[in-house]
Amino acid sequence: MRRDDTLTAKVFFICLIIILGFVVWMIVNNFSDDKEVDFDAEGFHETVFIEGLALVPGDERDYSFKLKCRDKGEYQVGLRMVEKPEGDGGLKEFINVKIVLDDKVLYEGSLKEVLLGEAVIYGEPVSFSRESVDLVITYAMPIEVGNEAMGTFADFDMTLMVSEKGAPLNV
Repeated sequence: MRRDDTLTAKVFFICLIIILGFVVWMIVNNFSDDKEVDFDAEGFHETVFIEGLALVPGDERDYSFKLKCRDKGEYQVGLRMVEKPEGDGGLKEFINVKIVLDDKVLYEGSLKEVLLGEAVIYGEPVSFSRESVDLVITYAMPIEVGNEAMGTFADFDMTLMVSEKGAPLNV
């Protein structure tokens, strides 16, 4: 191998490492399930479509929201999950969901119960006197689930609502 070929190979290898590092950084930073939500005294209302939630036994997936309020005070935070009628929906039978707001568990149980009841899940009003409050929704499939869950998924809308204490949640 000539000296020029060796130099070209080294430059190519270095460029490849840099590009791969950049791609990994983009994936980690741009495709995260963490979301920052800024709102004021008018509140907040947004629907997120959860499409093709697919887990295998032993898997867990978190959706995190960092709630930041520009107007300090107490606010009611609510969640509503509604199954999409055109979806497969079979996975809801096997998924557990845990919803934690400001280190307090609002709900822990099956995704099926939440989707069938179309219930609004909310806790006691939360004080937004500090910079932010964390809302974490964890979907998990127990390791004991067998092949019956293979090939199934769940599609549903998840609506996050925030309103001042005493004001109705915009459902």
